[in-house]
Amino acid sequence: MVSRTSMFRSIVESAHNSLKGKNSVLKNIPTTTTTNSKKFENLNKGAKIEILSAIKSLKSYEINSKSVNDRRRDLFKKLNYTQQTVAEKTGYINKLNSIDTAIGNNQKFVDEIANYAISNYGITKTDFDSLENDLKSNSSGSNYRVIEALGHYTRDWTPGSLSLELLPIFEYIASQLEILIDYRQKKDTVLIFPGSGLGRLAYEFAKWDYGAVYSIENSGLMNLFVDYNYSKDTTKSHIIQPYIHTNSDFYSTESQFRSVEYKPIGESNKPKNLHIVNEDFTTFEIPNRDQFKNVVVVSVFFLDTAENLITYLDTIEKLSKPSGKVERGYWINAGPLKYGSAAQVELNADELKLARKELGWVDAQDVYTIYDPLALGNKTGLVGYLTDKESMWQGYYGLNLFTTSRKENKSYKDTTLG
Repeated sequence: MVSRTSMFRSIVESAHNSLKGKNSVLKNIPTTTTTNSKKFENLNKGAKIEILSAIKSLKSYEINSKSVNDRRRDLFKKLNYTQQTVAEKTGYINKLNSIDTAIGNNQKFVDEIANYAISNYGITKTDFDSLENDLKSNSSGSNYRVIEALGHYTRDWTPGSLSLELLPIFEYIASQLEILIDYRQKKDTVLIFPGSGLGRLAYEFAKWDYGAVYSIENSGLMNLFVDYNYSKDTTKSHIIQPYIHTNSDFYSTESQFRSVEYKPIGESNKPKNLHIVNEDFTTFEIPNRDQFKNVVVVSVFFLDTAENLITYLDTIEKLSKPSGKVERGYWINAGPLKYGSAAQVELNADELKLARKELGWVDAQDVYTIYDPLALGNKTGLVGYLTDKESMWQGYYGLNLFTTSRKENKSYKDTTLG
């Protein structure tokens, strides 16, 4: 899947690439197997590579991030003495030193994620050695991805209520579900969230007592954060400083060093109907599908991550098309269409609508939010995505909101409600 944000990618990945050969971060990996090692052995090769790459990138975060800060210092030295004196009097060098401290504090958090994963999967040094060559090109091994994941905490897991970025999307999905699903059939309904990232929306809707909610994410890095979020041993709060990786677009140093408090959900607070799936969405099959009457796929900021969008559409159809005891299939979407560099087809919203019709979908609603901003409850029809509200640079998206049904759906009038 393709990352949506690209700012500062080049400098972060350049530093990461220069350090690929440094394996000292893995020196404390266990050398012997444990009772959990079977869990890792039973994964397919792709899943193993994702997890190992993610662990390595988490363990390397401090080294990679501080190398970027060191490069700033090297560039600073190119100023002449008088110019350096002026900059030093602003507190610039002290700021760089504080960034190093903040990186170290963030490392304590990501170390907990990595160490939990190592213990949870019973991973050993031999596992890393056997797949060393495969890890080098994996995207979960990028330091940029770690920085991006830390930024996701401001979007998904702010304390208390939903963030301003997620709230309008949550409200749209909630309103559509209330229309689509008869309240007497909630237990007969399965929700599927592909590309769920850190999984806040799936978690929130699982609390609505649907029969099952599947949160599907292929990124090994994101999955390690999600695993930790629901671990029985995660009880303490963490302070994350997600804005310290760049010096651009801040009005003040205080703004750059803002922190986010995060407290894991823990195993006991995880809804029983919420299922975390660590795999490629296009290979997912609904377990015990015939126990449900309604299938709803909920895609949020997801469709444009596809290399092959038609494969995504085929998968959504396969999951939701009525067959067996499934009587109705639905699809709710909220997201932009900002395709990555490797997309094999790049449909605009009008073309996507025609593709849905061709594939047997019947739209109940199709909204282009910049033309209908009230659909998002604001004046612009735009929402942010990892957008820092205190930054001089603000990134926002107009969304394509649509709710659609399979043409084969049975009417509620034609079935007996449970």
